[in-house]
Amino acid sequence: MDPVRRRMISSDTAPPVNATVESRSRNGTNTKSNAFEGHQQQREVHPQVHAQTDRLAKEAKLEETEFAAKANLLTAEAVQRLSAGGKVTGNSALDRWREMADKALGLTPATRHSYEGHIKRFLLTTNLVDRPISAASFEHVDKFVNAQDEASVSTRNMRKASLDNFFKVCTAEGLVVRNPATLSKVKLHALTFEQKEPKVRMPFSDLELDQLSKLKSPFWTPACHLSLEYGLRISAIAKLERASFEKPGRIIVWTDKHDRRIELPLHPETMRLIGGVDDSPFERPPPRWVFPEQAAVASDPSDRAKLSVYFSRQLKKLGMYGKSFHSLRHTFATRRAKLGDTIDEIDVEFASIEKAV
Repeated sequence: MDPVRRRMISSDTAPPVNATVESRSRNGTNTKSNAFEGHQQQREVHPQVHAQTDRLAKEAKLEETEFAAKANLLTAEAVQRLSAGGKVTGNSALDRWREMADKALGLTPATRHSYEGHIKRFLLTTNLVDRPISAASFEHVDKFVNAQDEASVSTRNMRKASLDNFFKVCTAEGLVVRNPATLSKVKLHALTFEQKEPKVRMPFSDLELDQLSKLKSPFWTPACHLSLEYGLRISAIAKLERASFEKPGRIIVWTDKHDRRIELPLHPETMRLIGGVDDSPFERPPPRWVFPEQAAVASDPSDRAKLSVYFSRQLKKLGMYGKSFHSLRHTFATRRAKLGDTIDEIDVEFASIEKAV
């Protein structure tokens, strides 16, 4: 056969020089090779590429993880630790929660303070302060919420709410795969009758109110009046601003409990008790707070409970026990109810009473 004819036959039957043939090796891996004149030549990989690939696989522990998963040796907790923030401790997670409480959660200072106290106790009792927060489980949360102590239902609900809020942040930040507090419930069947029943707060009697009027205090005297006439909490009274009285004949208060606006008719006795509001443009601007000293205490979530303690001391001096400042709000609601208002009507009109009777 002449050389020309031989070259034409070869070009028709042989694969092109740059053709790629994919074959499967004995170990099941795919290899690509160049086909030339019927021979497969495996494409060479540079040794440095091999070394880098092996190093990355070892660092990610891909082989060990795949093997354990196939052998059903990985629990949900182990997978969580591998895929989430396995090295983030409980304390670090709490720091992150504090940041989000300031930026995004919209919690009032009092609620944030209460939540943080419960979260700290949870981390301590579960030994998660310096351990990975990803190790937290439903069992941890359930044991904390339903601890065998004398806590009431409301306290246990607060524990649950605190941890649910905390782990929602942890989940959103990728510190845990799931929220272990989601399915947690307060086990009412395990509690006593006293733990289940809310505390009964009795209003002040007429005789007790007469005794209370004997208080001669620049703060407690007007504070009692403001609670009896407007149903305000002690924190709202302590942080009362002079700007609340700028609208003629009205008192406007923004409560820090639920950030609710209250606008009510101004009682004639109120301005006399608080000392009036100096709005003269020729005088030095008045201070922001009506009661600056008490406002400083109420503005600190860790100190605000002191106001209730101080009032209890005042009651003891008058020989009264079993009552608190909150009882004044119940007295206010009871008076409104006797006038024919329902609790829902009281709540709508005054915006600060929450099923007080």
